[in-house]
Formats: sequence, structure tokens, C-alpha cells
Amino acid sequence: MKVDSQHESDVDKVELGRLIEKREVGEMERPMTPLEAANLLRVHPKTIKRMAGRGEVPGHFRFGRWYFYASELDCWMHGEIHSSHRPCR
Repeated sequence: MKVDSQHESDVDKVELGRLIEKREVGEMERPMTPLEAANLLRVHPKTIKRMAGRGEVPGHFRFGRWYFYASELDCWMHGEIHSSHRPCR
């Protein structure tokens, strides 16, 4: 069974939108676990922790654990898409 990559991209955008929209005015955004962030970016949880440790993705190490915010990952993804150091092929 072939999976439509455009459909997957649309599903990811909807999921990210829901995570960000859950936040109401005056309400704090809930931090994501490495597993949730990894699912969003479609990488292994160890990969996202390693990337955060090197400063490649936005992450916060507090109380001996990694935390991620959907809004920060969204901004980071948009920045990576439009950055000049990753030319289109």
C-alpha cells in the first residue's frame, strides 16, 4: 500500500495546529515529551534528544529530562524550510 506523502504532510499540519490551538489566552503551552516531539518530526526519540543536545532543534533540559514545545518546533521547521544553508534540489 502506497501512502500519499502530501496527505501525510496535511495530517502533520493539522496535528501541529491542534497542539498549538489548545492553548488559550493566558494559558501556558503544555510541554511535549521526546516521544511526542519525535512523532511530530518523524524521527526516533533518541535522535531528537541528540539533536536538542547539540542545539540543532529547540529543546529544554530540565529536571533531568528533555521537553519540547510545539510552537517552537513549528517555528524551527519553518526556518529550516526557508533557510539559505539548505538549498532546494
